[in-house]
Amino acid sequence: MMLAHGGRPATETEAAREWIVGLPAGTWFTVPAVPAPKQIVNDLIKRLLADAPSIIGRAARGLYWRQPPSISSLHGVVPRINSSFYWAAAPPGSGYADWNALLALGWGTQVPVQVEIAVPIRNLVPPKMPLKGEGVGYKHRPNPRRRDLNWNEATLLEGARSCGAADPRLWGSAISGIVEGNWKYKPRTPINKERLLWAAESERADSKWPAGEGEMSFGSVMSMLASELPDVVEVG
Repeated sequence: MMLAHGGRPATETEAAREWIVGLPAGTWFTVPAVPAPKQIVNDLIKRLLADAPSIIGRAARGLYWRQPPSISSLHGVVPRINSSFYWAAAPPGSGYADWNALLALGWGTQVPVQVEIAVPIRNLVPPKMPLKGEGVGYKHRPNPRRRDLNWNEATLLEGARSCGAADPRLWGSAISGIVEGNWKYKPRTPINKERLLWAAESERADSKWPAGEGEMSFGSVMSMLASELPDVVEVG
């Protein structure tokens, strides 16, 4: 239980404010990410934005960042688009897609021109940002079970379905790369094998992407993960 000053239990508003205050400068976040009811968070954000100087900034509808201190030259400047932007802006169940998933997992070395994010919601577009940065695209995945996956689980599922485009020389180190936490600048949420395999049962093949054959097929990769992964993989 979080305690307010004086030792009494913190209200939901106080707890939400402490969560936002505790974010590192430049961290992106959305309303659903704040651990409090939506209306409380919305009211709190309105008050925080009205403060002068504000501890948060608004970059797009529903997308905010934790401000550097007001004495910093970066106060009031929209942060650069980085890895934390991708998972803050995307809905639950999202993860890196295709080449980006392979690169994140260490299963491929090709660096895509545009960052592609797999999202479990149709007709969703990335937030329009008031700054230039690398392109970001959303790819719809019709598997509804993905909505229960965290970013790392969704990225691993994407990597498994994309192995037809992977470099086979990197395959031998795939499991150790995951277990050792080779996920720099990515969320450190654990991978739950049971949840991952449950989502994989409903995954649809994509004819427009190399599905792989033999040991590189989606079914073979998932079978290998089912055999080799521990029940919970701590990442990072």
